[in-house]
This record gives sequence, structure tokens and C-alpha cells, in this order.
Amino acid sequence: MEPTLPARPRRLGLPNDGVVVSSLPRYELETIAAPTPAIGDADCLFGTFEGARCAADHILNARFNGHPNGGHMLVGHHADASSKIVKLLKRSGRF
Repeated sequence: MEPTLPARPRRLGLPNDGVVVSSLPRYELETIAAPTPAIGDADCLFGTFEGARCAADHILNARFNGHPNGGHMLVGHHADASSKIVKLLKRSGRF
């Protein structure tokens, strides 16, 4: 897996990412049965908070974990997010 930073080598592809992401068809989330953590911070500039909330609303075994701040990298919320992921996986018997 390649690091996302620095962004300079990816600068020409970033506008394409926006085009692709904004035109994706809706995935049938209701067909997912695996335990699924859906995590987001409300101040994420990529808008992932509402996507995580929507996913959690439609995936049978999903759990939403939202924070008011922390941005895209969940700054200040790693321990909370990690512990909730572990709890979800332990409850499912998959960890």
C-alpha cells in the first residue's frame, strides 16, 4: 500500500477522484452481513461523516461511531474508534 502523503505525486489524479466518487452507483448495502464499523468525524472535509452514518443505517451488523471533530484522520479519537472496532469484532465472534 502506498502512502497518501505527500499528495504532490497524485495531484493530477485528484480531480478524477472527485468525478469518479460523485458518479458511483448506489451499492446494495443491505446485502452486507459482516460486522461493519462505520466511523466518521463531522468536520471531515471529505464528507465521510454522513456516508458512514448512511452505511450504518443500511448495513445489518454495522455500528456507527461519530465524533464532532477530529477531521478525516480522526485526530484525538483513535483510541475510542479502535476500542469500538475491537468490541464489534469480539461480539461477532470474529476476533
